[in-house]
Amino acid sequence: MTDEGSTNLDLIASATTEAGTVAELAAQPVEFEDLDHLTVALPPGWRLQREDLEPGMAEPTRSKGTIYVHDAASFVKAVNRRKSEPDPVLYADDGNQQLVAVLNDDDGDKTGWRDYRVALHLDTTPEWQHWTLQDGKMLSQEGFASHVEDGIGELQVPAPAEMLEIAQAFHATTAARFKSGRRLASGATQFAYEEEIEATAGEVSIPSELVLVLTPFVGAARYEMRAWFRFSLKRDQLLLGYKLQRPHDVLRAAFGDIRTEVAAALPDLDMLAGPAAR
Repeated sequence: MTDEGSTNLDLIASATTEAGTVAELAAQPVEFEDLDHLTVALPPGWRLQREDLEPGMAEPTRSKGTIYVHDAASFVKAVNRRKSEPDPVLYADDGNQQLVAVLNDDDGDKTGWRDYRVALHLDTTPEWQHWTLQDGKMLSQEGFASHVEDGIGELQVPAPAEMLEIAQAFHATTAARFKSGRRLASGATQFAYEEEIEATAGEVSIPSELVLVLTPFVGAARYEMRAWFRFSLKRDQLLLGYKLQRPHDVLRAAFGDIRTEVAAALPDLDMLAGPAAR
């Protein structure tokens, strides 16, 4: 083979090697640094797969999640067990009665993940639910009497014994034809009725206002709440009910006292008014 031929073969071999090298390099991922982000260009057909090694570790890389508690004392204990530098930030949302401690919140120019929290989830008591669920509804005599009897422990005015007598009177007159209702000088409303079976007439009265003492939230204090008595006469049938006076004010007052209790127990933490946004 002539020297010219040998040279041509060498050039072909060299070009082939260079092309293979270029193709091999083109098949590799290329990284681009861009401040806080890493951008990787992958060749066609490649699949990006990420392995989470944390489940196999002796302990997690960081704490996260939300711990839910149901009273102020448990909230304080949960925060004290988990707080570290920087101190958590407390968020008090009066409108929704929510209190949240963000344990890994931002601290000055140092940003936090803000996903490790203690949240106070307040549950209303069965007694609160008993009286608020029937608020503004008109009940039959028997239904009203049974409702009052079931919630007699929360009645302050009239006295429980007196209210039981009234309830029993309404139980006894379910078959009567009510004629009218009139307000007495004492403020009570008196109803006149007739019983067809025995052809007898009678009267039964009930106060114009009820005073209840209720615990709105589990573990909270008791608060006084008033209710206006309501009635309706339809075709000789008496319907009874009550309208609670501003129950939302009672909830707001109860949450305010809980917030004050928590602030006193955690004096070194900042409390901000408003929801803890994600």
